[in-house]
Amino acid sequence: MNCPRCGAYNPEGRMQCWKCDAELPLKPDKPKRRGEGGRMGMWTWIILVLLGAVWIFGQCAAPRQTQPSTQRPPAVVRPLV
Repeated sequence: MNCPRCGAYNPEGRMQCWKCDAELPLKPDKPKRRGEGGRMGMWTWIILVLLGAVWIFGQCAAPRQTQPSTQRPPAVVRPLV
């Protein structure tokens, strides 16, 4: 960053100019543009939500498994021949 008073170059993070001791302005944060949602864009979120909905629907709509019966089948009696 260049000093606004004398024009000398100062590295980022300095509070005062090394040459004229003038206070350097703080670098303002750039406001985010509309539609800029960080690293993941809007379409990424839409795809993630759709994949999650499909997975949940698949879990709910899966065929139910029947539990094996705990009753024993009737004993087969064979005649003695």
